[in-house]
Amino acid sequence: MDIVSAKGRELLQFNPAKFAKEALNLNWNAYRCRLPKSGSISSKYKSQTISAGEMLSGVINSCLLGNNFSQSCSSFASTLLPAKKSAMYEFMSSPKANWNRMTMLTAWKAHKQIASLTNHKEHCLIIDDSVLEHSGAKRMENVTRTYDHNLGSTVKGFTCLQLGWTDGRSYFTIDSKLVASDESKAKSKACPKQKNKCFNHRLHGGVIRNDAYISKPELLKQMILNAQRQGFDFSYVLMVFWFTYEVLLKWLKNQRSIDIIGMLKIDRRKYHRKDRLGRSVCCAPLDELWMSFKHKRIKGNSSIAGCEIVRACTGKEKFENGIDLKIVYLQASAFLIKSWYFLLLI
Repeated sequence: MDIVSAKGRELLQFNPAKFAKEALNLNWNAYRCRLPKSGSISSKYKSQTISAGEMLSGVINSCLLGNNFSQSCSSFASTLLPAKKSAMYEFMSSPKANWNRMTMLTAWKAHKQIASLTNHKEHCLIIDDSVLEHSGAKRMENVTRTYDHNLGSTVKGFTCLQLGWTDGRSYFTIDSKLVASDESKAKSKACPKQKNKCFNHRLHGGVIRNDAYISKPELLKQMILNAQRQGFDFSYVLMVFWFTYEVLLKWLKNQRSIDIIGMLKIDRRKYHRKDRLGRSVCCAPLDELWMSFKHKRIKGNSSIAGCEIVRACTGKEKFENGIDLKIVYLQASAFLIKSWYFLLLI
């Protein structure tokens, strides 16, 4: 979508930034998140200071002017931006601004707007991580060598951990964290001469730096707690198999009473199959459980091979202290893999 018309000079009447400021209450949220005002912009006759709300409007408009922010500032429609390129970059890189809280407050306002328009009550949180590659980085802070599972190789960059909310039709990000890999045992670092900025640890810039070296499960706990405190309603959490480990599953189910739907990873972890009396019959990995499972097709759905309830335990944990999982065996397409394993907590 481009807000510039086909002639190239006439702008459409609809202003997305103005609409977002009114509908999502960006001015008040910017004040709560301590977004800074831009520096005084001097001209030949006068100087002025631009408010944080106007700068946010410029950031929203820049998304529709080009593929990235640099192209938006160099386009002929850059007059829609309230300040020059350097002032906009300085505004977005301020260590005092709490952009995570700004994202959550904006998502909360959009969540209430969507809830008033639909009657759909099945909402869920989605957990995902993706690699942000910066192959040409030489002095960028906290850039490490990260393994990209899509490419099957190691690249320079970050891991972006995201928590999103959806009602089945709409989706928006609630919170996100940039995570760096541990290079303490590596022979050579990705950016040996990285440019470390002196941030005050009490400011949000120092918090982002400290969060980059916290483990993903601990960050997920903080993000889900913040979403619950803000008031997001959801029935379950949807996650990939990188996060379906017993410690995190127990915290979500036992302490927060949250149901989980996710994909189980085929590895060396063993699961206890139970009989009708709740006793352990056998303890085996997923692939062996699948081979010894009695395949019972569910009528009306040829992709579901069956389901059973197992108990998962950590290393030296007793069988009584484990957590019950409901595994649904799904038959995948012929060009993918032979079978998928999904879990549902009960």
